[in-house]
Amino acid sequence: SFPQKRPVTHRSAGPSGRAPALAQALALLWIASACGCSELKEGPSLSEPVYVDVAEIAGVIGRLVVGGEEKNHILEANTGGACLFDYDGDGDQDIFLTNGSQRSGLAPGREPRGFVYRNDGDWRFTDVSAATGANVHAWGMGCSAVDYDGDGWLDLYLTNFGSNALLRNNGDGTFSDVAEESGVSG
Repeated sequence: SFPQKRPVTHRSAGPSGRAPALAQALALLWIASACGCSELKEGPSLSEPVYVDVAEIAGVIGRLVVGGEEKNHILEANTGGACLFDYDGDGDQDIFLTNGSQRSGLAPGREPRGFVYRNDGDWRFTDVSAATGANVHAWGMGCSAVDYDGDGWLDLYLTNFGSNALLRNNGDGTFSDVAEESGVSG
């Protein structure tokens, strides 16, 4: 069962108001990769950062589609929006990942869809995409998590090639696409 509604504020990122470990780790990795300096005259030698792929161990294993083999159009080289947000109100940062597509299209039933991964703690995630209804078929470009309707639950706005999606968090572990009725489908 889901917790009672609570207001979403800039402090609701974690139970103590501090940025959660997952968001901090991702931010530090990003900063560390951009901080190389080859102009040092003295001091210890710098080595390349070492990254370890832990996606499979963590349970983040969805298939990302980014265009066809030839990538003849710029659109086919772009996708990959990601949101860290607490969709279920348990204080843990969950993940939403957009997905791409191919200009040539894919066989029915094999269309790429977005992914929702519930944070189970201890760096373990469960794919709850189908159960949440947030696995919309779209050529995703980006996403934003915001409580657009003020009900205390974080909703998702997805920018796509084609129609955009506004996924209202129903507060019960599911989402409903309300972009059309809200006038923001683009």
